[in-house]
Amino acid sequence: GRLQDAKVLIANAITGKGREALPSDNFNTLAQAINNIPIGIKSASGNYTVTNATLNFTDAENGSNSLNYINVDGLDFTPRYIVCTNRNSANGIVNTVIYTPYSLLTDVANINISYSVANRVESNYTSLLFSATGNAAIRSGGFTLPTRAERDKIVNWIAFE
Repeated sequence: GRLQDAKVLIANAITGKGREALPSDNFNTLAQAINNIPIGIKSASGNYTVTNATLNFTDAENGSNSLNYINVDGLDFTPRYIVCTNRNSANGIVNTVIYTPYSLLTDVANINISYSVANRVESNYTSLLFSATGNAAIRSGGFTLPTRAERDKIVNWIAFE
């Protein structure tokens, strides 16, 4: 009847949003499934301790360099933006780097990842824009990105869908 038809429509809508639901579920179970549907932008954050391992990265400003890197896996989404911060122990500068897989430059070929670096010392800011190719990757479930952070330093990161 109509009640069963409604349950079929509700269960199909829940399933279409990536959650499990069956038309045979009771209304309490269907309501719980609706409440478990994620809304908004997914995000994740963490800390990465830089090792002495390096990878080759190429950027438009400096050419090819063997750099330390950040490697994160296990995300349940593909990041669109990643923000990383770390403090340089030699001069106390806080480096903030914003990465995106969508090019902000139009005059450089084969751009894979664009990133902007902002250094803060008191009230003075320096901002640079680079593009990285080679081993730089933002992929489903994670990312591998160059960092100027020193070995054994912690890079705090947050990734947004």
